Amino acid sequence: MLPISRPVALILLWIGLLGGCTMPGRDPLAFHLERVSPRHQAAFRELLLALEERRTLDAETVWARLVQRLEIEAQSGDPALASEVGWQLDAAERFGEILQGRKRCESLEVRLEVVEDDDGLWVELVLASRWPGPLVLRPGSAVLEQESLYLSPQGQHSSRGWTRVLADVGPFELAPLGEVRYRLQPYERAPIGGALALRDGLALRLGSGSIEEGDLRFPAEHWPVPRGLRVNLAGYLPTQIVSVEEWWSHLERPEVGMPSIVERTVRLAPADYDRALLALTPAVQAATPELLDRYRPALIWLCPHRPQPVGLPAWRRHLSERDAEEESLWIR
Repeated sequence: MLPISRPVALILLWIGLLGGCTMPGRDPLAFHLERVSPRHQAAFRELLLALEERRTLDAETVWARLVQRLEIEAQSGDPALASEVGWQLDAAERFGEILQGRKRCESLEVRLEVVEDDDGLWVELVLASRWPGPLVLRPGSAVLEQESLYLSPQGQHSSRGWTRVLADVGPFELAPLGEVRYRLQPYERAPIGGALALRDGLALRLGSGSIEEGDLRFPAEHWPVPRGLRVNLAGYLPTQIVSVEEWWSHLERPEVGMPSIVERTVRLAPADYDRALLALTPAVQAATPELLDRYRPALIWLCPHRPQPVGLPAWRRHLSERDAEEESLWIR
């Protein structure tokens, strides 16, 4: 249960949620926690916290119990009681709309890919739905973020990033359990210069909007974040994929120099990055600061996290916690 000392944060959350999801034909609700009947305040607090922490299943359970109690009171035959709980029932119903939108958003699997055709390279959004009904996604805005990481043969790295506000993105139409692709914009590949490889991390930020199913329309304030990686190698490097086993055998042999380690690191398939980090994590946990210098270029390449951990304790902590994080990839 939330302490009473947090009502301001809760009220701001409530107002922010309702302000972004007002349904057609309804006026915004001016909500104040102190107006809620004391017998329902705990339930509203619990619901707000579950929504704030994105625990959709917990929020749905609390919401269902709350609505049931409010409906019983509204239908009690007591006009004073019905009037007292009427606006609270309306507020709870709006939270039900938020939950319905979240459930549909959480059914989406999203990613970004760089594809090539006769017109060049393009960034494409791939959307897949696990929802049994047809959906139309209407984001309020779209911002594409790209960060380019350069890695030299000596293991030195540099990076640059940019953002683009994309116009006229959506609506996106999805058939039941279907998958669609939408072309966003040309892929902007930077010159690789003297680096051994360039890795571009992409992310698409969608602003609050709505999600529709037939005649039903729900607020969508937490879209999943599509992400993608694109690796560009120096022209003189072999293009064959290196296995995690081959990469690890080079990394753990002291006689192998940094250029060879970097060359095999950048030739790992992005799909194998998690496996490579899993192999590297025990070594980092047992490493000395000197050994960390040997591992750092591989860590920076394989674990595109921002901000980058600094120092051995920070890397140990990050690697031990990354599996529990909701977004273990680069952009925060």
